[in-house]
Amino acid sequence: SWVWNNISQSWSVFTNMSVDIPEGIQVFNYISKGQGFWIKLSNGFDINVNINTDNEGIVENYYIGWNLVAIMKDTTASELTNQTNAKIIWQYNSSTKKWKVYSSNTEMKSIIDSYIQSGVFEKLDTLKKGEACWIYIDYPVVPQLQ
Repeated sequence: SWVWNNISQSWSVFTNMSVDIPEGIQVFNYISKGQGFWIKLSNGFDINVNINTDNEGIVENYYIGWNLVAIMKDTTASELTNQTNAKIIWQYNSSTKKWKVYSSNTEMKSIIDSYIQSGVFEKLDTLKKGEACWIYIDYPVVPQLQ
């Protein structure tokens, strides 16, 4: 499993195997509430992950740059953008093996829309509780989703 450290803008890894961790990669022992994470599986199968999403709002601060975060309640990409001032939001669709993307930024929107229309990316409309996404922030905010 991998987590992205939103503050240091770097990856941390968890492994239960005896492997050499590359220099510069930190090891983590827990995942904070609201923090997104990646799990790499060797074979396709269902995996149950117990995610505590009791708090209906997002409880993590966002930082300048890329933030990998867990969604704490069902929301729309537009609503999340308005709440966090996100420049762009990305989410991976493991079913289609394509990235979903949303941006209200007018400069990015026309380029993104052309990629969506050509089938390279999918349009990101809704984000479900317990899912994760990448959010790019120009300046730090403390989101207040109600």
